[in-house]
Amino acid sequence: VLDSALLMGPFDGLTYDSGAWSFVGIVDDVAVDHMDGRYVDLVRVRFVYSGTIRTAWVTAGATMPDGSYLSAGSWRSHDEMRSIMRPTATYVRVYAGGPDEPVATLDGVDWTACDTSWCAFARDVEGLWTLDDGLSTVFARSGMSLGWWPWGYLPWHIEVGRANVGWCDR
Repeated sequence: VLDSALLMGPFDGLTYDSGAWSFVGIVDDVAVDHMDGRYVDLVRVRFVYSGTIRTAWVTAGATMPDGSYLSAGSWRSHDEMRSIMRPTATYVRVYAGGPDEPVATLDGVDWTACDTSWCAFARDVEGLWTLDDGLSTVFARSGMSLGWWPWGYLPWHIEVGRANVGWCDR
């Protein structure tokens, strides 16, 4: 049922627009990774790419060693994120870049292009895996992500779908 809803929907693949890479999908799992003293909240998002279903693990936020929470969306804590990110029920737009974060180009994503807390975190996340161009750039160019979160996840932002948001009317 979940895959049918995605395949029949209007969204297919990654989009580059207004200085941001993005895709739309449905959350289908939630996990937590421990990374260098941080607890990283992750969501697996199912999305359509060239007519087929793909998945990508994406950061939803991180509890930092000092106890503060760095969010990839509008939630302010791990518990709030868990209440919002309901597997098979939450539509999301996942994106990197935009006017406030000039990291995305047609060539990919460069987290060194900004100095926000999120960009610093993204550099740390992408530094865990040895890909010459970085996981975000490989994903932006190909739509391919690593299939299991210990192998890699995208430090992108998440916007939750609501009835009054133009990109998602569900």
